[in-house]
Amino acid sequence: MLPQPVLIIGTYNADGTPNAMNAAWGGQWDAREIVISMGAHATTDNLNACGEFTLAFATQETMVASDFVGIVSAKNCPNKIQKTGWTAIKSDNVHAPVFADFPLTMECRIIRKIDESPEGYYIVAEIVNILVDENYLTPDGQPDVDQMHLITYNPISHTYMSLGYPLAQAFSIGKQLK
Repeated sequence: MLPQPVLIIGTYNADGTPNAMNAAWGGQWDAREIVISMGAHATTDNLNACGEFTLAFATQETMVASDFVGIVSAKNCPNKIQKTGWTAIKSDNVHAPVFADFPLTMECRIIRKIDESPEGYYIVAEIVNILVDENYLTPDGQPDVDQMHLITYNPISHTYMSLGYPLAQAFSIGKQLK
């Protein structure tokens, strides 16, 4: 599936320290819910202990540290978040850290797990709240995604790609053929 989002899942470890992992196998489930395929990770253990998390969208500016949290486990590197240089703050709505370095973060709560096994599971989570850095809001208060420099993952070449520029208005341009 292309493109794949580069998602940063924020949780707390058992000792209360912030943790993050990079996940690409996720998407929209419906208007207020998301789905993510989870393997067996420290983050999976954290989600089993507390079904709440944050989900940030990686950017060109956070790309190096976002890749780092995907290749290094908190099980082997307890100071993983310190190495990223990210600022972790407590979420107001879920028991999970918000990494202030990302322009767009969703606060989420698991509502069900699918195909749970020792190798992982799929989570379906409700979006409790969406946080947008005020520097990335349009004059009418909407998120300005074009200015966020969001990245995607290309699983064919194992590369990160920047999102392009807007081409046309969805649910509108096709009206030309009516």
